[in-house]
Amino acid sequence: MNDPSNITLRLAQDEDLNHVARLDRLAFAPLRANADVIRDWYPQGLELPDRTQFLAVEATTNQAVGAYVQIDLELLLQQKRFPTLGLAGVAVAPERRGQRVARRMIEHALETGRSHQYPLAMLYPFQHGFYRKLGWAWVGRSHQYRVSTTHLPRYSEPQSFATAGLTGIFPYDATQQQALQTVYQTAAVQHNGWIQRREWLWDSLLKPKTGREIYTYVEAGALLGYVVLQFTQLPDRLAVVVREWVALTSTAYRSILGFLASLRDQVSTIVWNTFAEDPFPHLLSEQRRDPSLSAAPFEFGLTHAFGEIGGGFMWRLVDVQRAFEQRPVQAIDPF
Repeated sequence: MNDPSNITLRLAQDEDLNHVARLDRLAFAPLRANADVIRDWYPQGLELPDRTQFLAVEATTNQAVGAYVQIDLELLLQQKRFPTLGLAGVAVAPERRGQRVARRMIEHALETGRSHQYPLAMLYPFQHGFYRKLGWAWVGRSHQYRVSTTHLPRYSEPQSFATAGLTGIFPYDATQQQALQTVYQTAAVQHNGWIQRREWLWDSLLKPKTGREIYTYVEAGALLGYVVLQFTQLPDRLAVVVREWVALTSTAYRSILGFLASLRDQVSTIVWNTFAEDPFPHLLSEQRRDPSLSAAPFEFGLTHAFGEIGGGFMWRLVDVQRAFEQRPVQAIDPF
């Protein structure tokens, strides 16, 4: 086994783009070409806002054997922003896997986090067990329901059908961006662990993409909810993955569900990604998984199915003193 101490980490430069693209392709999209990865994932090169790309290089050969990204994030906890170090794109060359290269990159990220006094770090893991051994804990409990559109509730209130030109479900357009972001922020401060989104994150979510559609719920001219859909072609049918939804009122929520139910003539399956407290499963006419997806050779979204629970992101304490200093404490009467 090669010695991981022989691996050095350095900032990736523009001339490293091909190396980074190759590592990403082999780790995440081995059936694609390097040029496709560069075009789709790095249209602006390696220098992106709030993101720092690192390359793991073998000292004796000067070969790039791994890469990962540090992302400057903020999480919302008890309505307070918490600085957080995000890790993404941990990729290791196939010939160097199982040789502690990934561990070396994770340790480098934690060293950086401590030096910058980040209280927390977060990531979406490829395997929870791997990161658990390095001190990470699963906190991103999410639920994913794969149901037939025929089992969705067909709410009949007019808000589901864009009546009167001022109330209902409408296709998203760029003039609604600020209102949509306000809806997200209003919901985010009411939950623990939602990300305080920067502009580059919004650009990634809202940019046109093949199969992606965004619809908003507007009531009396005010945007009160939205849903981000990704159409996916199954072998013999069409499915829709709900990548994100936000509803500030029960009417907005019901209207989104009613809208999805109205797609049943075209779409066979809805994949609903949501939080654990969502009443969604109790509103279905049948609480069962769509059997057409039982043999689907891919996962939807960033979760890995575990019964009805999706194992999402993980957190790790980095700077414990800073975490305690910033921890939100509720003021209560003395016991």
